Amino acid sequence: MSIFSNFHLQKLVDLDKDSSDNASSTVVIAVDEPTLAAPEAQVPRAMFSPLFAEVASKALQAGAKNVIFDVVMEFDTARWGLGGVERPEEFSKFDTPFLTLLGKHRKEKKIILARTASGIPAERFRALAGTGAIALAELPLDADGVIRQIPLALETVSGRKAFTLAGAALQLEKGLDIEPSILAPKKRLTALVPSVPMIDVIRCGDSEALQEIFQHRTVLIGSVLPDEDRILAPDRFISPSHSLSYVSKCKFAPVNTFGGNARSIPGVFYHAAAIDSLSRGLHSQLPSKLILSIVSAIASVIGAWLAVSVGPRFGVAALLVVSILIFVGSLFLMNEQVVVPSGRSILTLFIAFFAGWGFKILVLERRAINLRRNFGFYLAPQLVDRLANSAEMPRLDGEMREITVMFADLSGFTALSEVVDSRTLTETINRYLSTIAEVVDLSGGYVDKFIGDAVMAIWNAPANLDNHETSAVKAAWSIERQILAMAAADMHENGRGLDVKIAINSGLATVGNVGAKRRLSYSAIGETVNVAARFENLGPIFGVRTVMGTETARAVQGEFVMLPLADVLVRGKSLPITVWTPLMSVSELSDNDEAFKTDYENALSDLRVGNFDQAEEAWTVLASSDWQAAAAAKFMAVSISQLREAPSIEGVFGYLRIDK
Repeated sequence: MSIFSNFHLQKLVDLDKDSSDNASSTVVIAVDEPTLAAPEAQVPRAMFSPLFAEVASKALQAGAKNVIFDVVMEFDTARWGLGGVERPEEFSKFDTPFLTLLGKHRKEKKIILARTASGIPAERFRALAGTGAIALAELPLDADGVIRQIPLALETVSGRKAFTLAGAALQLEKGLDIEPSILAPKKRLTALVPSVPMIDVIRCGDSEALQEIFQHRTVLIGSVLPDEDRILAPDRFISPSHSLSYVSKCKFAPVNTFGGNARSIPGVFYHAAAIDSLSRGLHSQLPSKLILSIVSAIASVIGAWLAVSVGPRFGVAALLVVSILIFVGSLFLMNEQVVVPSGRSILTLFIAFFAGWGFKILVLERRAINLRRNFGFYLAPQLVDRLANSAEMPRLDGEMREITVMFADLSGFTALSEVVDSRTLTETINRYLSTIAEVVDLSGGYVDKFIGDAVMAIWNAPANLDNHETSAVKAAWSIERQILAMAAADMHENGRGLDVKIAINSGLATVGNVGAKRRLSYSAIGETVNVAARFENLGPIFGVRTVMGTETARAVQGEFVMLPLADVLVRGKSLPITVWTPLMSVSELSDNDEAFKTDYENALSDLRVGNFDQAEEAWTVLASSDWQAAAAAKFMAVSISQLREAPSIEGVFGYLRIDK
């Protein structure tokens, strides 16, 4: 029997809701160690039939409904024989009390004898007990050695149904249909069913005390010895409770049901608990297949969701956590008399997870192949990997999305070509361009194309990138420094080096495959790109290397000190656009730098409202100061005459016009 086959989702009877001895409908007469040590029991256990007859008679006389022997009465003393040994005369009548007991209650069928697959009661006992009074004492174990389901009947080797002890007792009492009794006690079974030592029943002569114990109850007689008929307890992970005992005139001693092993309990208590729950109508039916299917479906959904929604490491960790929660929850619910399908649920969870993960691997591998085919020749390997691990495929047919675009143009090409040969020139250009491309790749950007001695790069396409504006500006900052270092080395070697001018802009653009039918390129097009291209030649005019639009400047002002250089009117735009440059990181800003920056911004504000003289005066002072934007201030000061001539646009004066 599978360990998963006998977990059922159902609310069980609260067997210990009233676990006093008066509540139970069964009681166990225990063959325990004190009984075996008593003077009255100094005979082989195979010859206990007179003692069994005495306690059974007392129980029935005290009002017991019936007596069930969880002991196989195989030995008939009257028919005892041992080769070469003469049978004592008294043995012929030794079993008479037990035979009398069976014959007296044969009609009412108040005595039920036990049998097993390998042992049956002696012939005379079977004959007097009568049809239907012999039942199976064995119960099927789950794979882990625990009994969770007690059937009322089992199928024999011949294919016929045979009652168990519980089934026989209930069939005789109520004529019940065959159905299982699922037990998940809050307390140990030995704490739910009261028990008394067999020797104390033998010695008790107080009829009132015996009636208190046995009246209107089913009595089971069985062994509680340490090494006999012990079964792992279903609640072995719960602290064991002591067995119920009686306080009466006969001074019944508590029964030691642990037997030195608190993880197991005597098998007789399984029969007693099953009879008790079923006879009092406290048992539960098995849940419908629909309920079990719903539980399995929920576990499948959770497992599949973990597989497809999270990464492998987190997914496996989450799977283990969910499994532990299910198991711990099942223990908690068991303590509250609810048996949950923890084994089946955990198995279903694992199957669904690994099936979902296998499907995910197939899908992702297919996506990765497509991505590498589409982007492998013009994307950095790390960007391709990020795309492959992304939940969304990039759209190649064109989509509108927020991007940051950069044009990085090398300058000094003509001067260098005059002093080096063409091969050296090409190698030098490629070295500078490779440096720019490497910085773009490391920052999470995408090198769109090389345009002669310039690089066009995009961030946030084709792969999503948080804070793409900041990544682009940091890349420009790094490009500036590396190009300057390379130029210094080249100046030392051949007297010539290249410089760089960078333009950045952020906003909406159309990205996707563009070009001819047989020659496509993944690129970005639109106004955002066009404006960045127009900005490309502004840097040298203001004496800076990097310029950018307002959207980019706003996004990075928390990390960089941004200076608005001027308002420019680019071709195709109806309103001027403010051009910005990063002066330094925020952490590097000094008080002097702050003051110079404020003066420059105030001069630009004066210019915008037509206060040309004030703006010119301020910029003239700043042009002679020692700070980073002195060249920009000088340019603005000498351009005042040109700026005066520009007509205002919606009240804005002093803008520069860019026609290229």
